[in-house]
Amino acid sequence: MFYTGLYHSHLMPSDRTGENPYWDSGEPYYDDFYTLWDTFRCTHALITLILPKRQIEIVKSLIDIWRHERFMPDGRSRNSNGRVQGGSNADNILADAYVKGLQGGINWTDGYLAMKTNAEVLPYNNFDFEDLTGSTKEGRGALPDWKKYGFVTPAYGRCISKTVEYSLNDFSLAQVAMGEAPGDVGVIYESIHVLTSSPPFIIQSLTQAFPQTNKSHPPSEVGKNPGPYPPPP
Repeated sequence: MFYTGLYHSHLMPSDRTGENPYWDSGEPYYDDFYTLWDTFRCTHALITLILPKRQIEIVKSLIDIWRHERFMPDGRSRNSNGRVQGGSNADNILADAYVKGLQGGINWTDGYLAMKTNAEVLPYNNFDFEDLTGSTKEGRGALPDWKKYGFVTPAYGRCISKTVEYSLNDFSLAQVAMGEAPGDVGVIYESIHVLTSSPPFIIQSLTQAFPQTNKSHPPSEVGKNPGPYPPPP
């Protein structure tokens, strides 16, 4: 089972260097990121440890995708960014590589700018019929709420996932900012929004510790201080 899992961890993303039909930049090209909101947690951390050269190529590819398509992917297949679940989790992969000292010709100036794009640029709404509230293709579709309140309200789909993941994404951005752009002090504070604001969610269960939308504070009251939340059931 262990070796089967190890083998599977090497199947995707797929190395398609030299096979990109859209541009030839001389950088490595990887496709089939399925999907970064899962694989940043274990797979890419493992690859960094046992195959750092491969991980360097993956990081270079993510940055190069940003250069040509405006955003790094969260999910990508068939040479196209295609899906976002919550946040912009390529940020976490770049930050992990950065703090672990991966170099190998990675342009970390561009890497930081690619991460900063996710944190500051609202992607076009692709009007996915499953969620019409913002982009489900790339980037952070709920940036207006995140910038205004420090959390994502129920006006956007998957508001809890986005609140939690945007916070981690900004924390990742802050780690790279401390080395590449120390003057971006505000970026570091973005990462603690979820700890300092009053987000419209509560812990649903003491045993599950799973965030849920707080129905006692409707979206119309967002931005006001809601006072104490009711205790979990």
